[in-house]
Amino acid sequence: MNGTADFGRTDNHGTDTLNSGQSYIGHICIDYSNGAFPPLPSGGSDTTVPGAPPVVRDGTGADQSLALSTTQLSANWDPAWDAESGIKGYRYAVGTTSGATNVVNWTDLRYVSSVTRTGLSLTVGRTYYFSVRAVNGAGLISGV
Repeated sequence: MNGTADFGRTDNHGTDTLNSGQSYIGHICIDYSNGAFPPLPSGGSDTTVPGAPPVVRDGTGADQSLALSTTQLSANWDPAWDAESGIKGYRYAVGTTSGATNVVNWTDLRYVSSVTRTGLSLTVGRTYYFSVRAVNGAGLISGV
């Protein structure tokens, strides 16, 4: 597409000589909730797991080592990549050791690269770990 998209006209300005028929759009919101994007390439299927998110940071921005709440934790990560079928979403878990799920079991997220989990009962002074996996368009799951 080279950064452009064509849209059909649905208005009645076809005879308006002052209207060039071009529209310039600053932002487009695309609804991926039906899980159909991106489509698998025609004539094949994706059998390769996606790469894991390369960097996971504690907090909502830059990596932080101290949480100021005993009821919520946040994390954000760099996007994962899958050349065959794209990334459909992510899964995250929280535990008291790296890779553990004893605080929050694996939870699905769609098309976002951050999360704030509320309603937790955290212990002051204890270390908690976020684990994140990518899910590709074929439903295959990356390592942590």
